[in-house]
Amino acid sequence: MTVQIVWGNDNHTLIISRFISPWNANELMHVIDEGIRMISTVSHKVDVIIDFQQAKAQIPTQYLPVIMRMRQIGLMNRGRMVVVGAPYFIQSLIKFAQEFAPVAYANLYFAADLKAAEAMLQEMRENRA
Repeated sequence: MTVQIVWGNDNHTLIISRFISPWNANELMHVIDEGIRMISTVSHKVDVIIDFQQAKAQIPTQYLPVIMRMRQIGLMNRGRMVVVGAPYFIQSLIKFAQEFAPVAYANLYFAADLKAAEAMLQEMRENRA
């Protein structure tokens, strides 16, 4: 599978999804469903990093069903999402999705790399406390 999803720490407060080319919409849907399952196993906030650094520029097919699936998600304990290393057109698709499903894509940020994403989340956690 060219899309991976793992817990980012032992406290289960972070999930990291990595996209490695080539990937497709079915794999993306699997990661969304697995992320939902993982988040639903805990009662605290879980932040998500979506890492596109190893993904080559590609346009995902069947993107609208993915947006619709995200729109249906009502996880109260999903925290912030940080998208890392996304090519411009992926960023544009995500921004479109934010307009179409603002609740599902709330608290979404962009970062250049994993180190910046982790620092951003750490700073936000400290400010949240």
